[in-house]
Amino acid sequence: MKNFKLIKNYPGCSWTLNSICSNDFIWDNGKKVYLKNYPEFWEEVIEKDYEILSLLLKKGYTYKVTKVDLSNSRGFIEALLNCYNNRIYSIKRLSDGKIFTLGDIIRHNNNVAYPIGELTKITIVNDTLFFESNRNYHGFNTNMCFISKVQQPLFITEDDFPIYQGDTYCCVNTAPHLWSIFQQTAKERTILNKTVIAFKSVDLAQKYIADNKPKVKLFTTEDGVDIFEGDGYHVYYPAEDYYSYCASACKNRSDNKEGIFYFSTKEKAREYILMNKPCLSINDFLSVSYFTVKSKTRIIKRLKKLINSKL
Repeated sequence: MKNFKLIKNYPGCSWTLNSICSNDFIWDNGKKVYLKNYPEFWEEVIEKDYEILSLLLKKGYTYKVTKVDLSNSRGFIEALLNCYNNRIYSIKRLSDGKIFTLGDIIRHNNNVAYPIGELTKITIVNDTLFFESNRNYHGFNTNMCFISKVQQPLFITEDDFPIYQGDTYCCVNTAPHLWSIFQQTAKERTILNKTVIAFKSVDLAQKYIADNKPKVKLFTTEDGVDIFEGDGYHVYYPAEDYYSYCASACKNRSDNKEGIFYFSTKEKAREYILMNKPCLSINDFLSVSYFTVKSKTRIIKRLKKLINSKL
């Protein structure tokens, strides 16, 4: 129901100045009087459904966001808006408490011809708010009561999922030596640390760790190859006289056994065994070589000395 206020007395009217009528007619001196017939005396009372929160005040060539002081009168705020190209920056709709700020993404609730766009301007016309966006193809603005704000994601995860306030997501902490997974709930001002990477699910977080976690160097083989956690390598056990292949399970150098030799390939292990295993007699050695009698005697003497030193 519309309200009307008497703004000017007129002959025959028994109502006092500034009286409010909650109908489109009054009974005056026994007569039904329609207020629309007296627009110069009765003014429609428009309930203000907004509260200006902040302004863009021009300072030289730039604008500065300034909060509105609640002690400022309405006339003072309107005077500010009417000079120096000052503008409204943020405003609250009192009917539902929604806050709109320049830069918000908005849509028209009932008009598909009004596309989703960025809020670029807020104006006041006869106590009614009008919003403009950068997608107003038809050059019109719209009343505040028809506008809703399109929720924007707080951030996009590493696997391209939008995260909104209240959503739960998984994080990988890549800080040195951590690479751990934990869950968080997105808040209004969620800011990810540089060492934290967000994912929609635990599985995707685990896959990221598997694909990107730096490998830990465990040791270097006898043939000069670095072995990292998860690598395969070959082991020669001299005391038991055999070699084997292993998938790395040790976590540090201290897990390596003393007196055991590590190699990067089977061929390197076999080569080492061939070159170092004591498996030939002196006669075996002499049988594949040609010596003079003098040199043969000298070689036998040296070999005997070497063998005795290893017994």
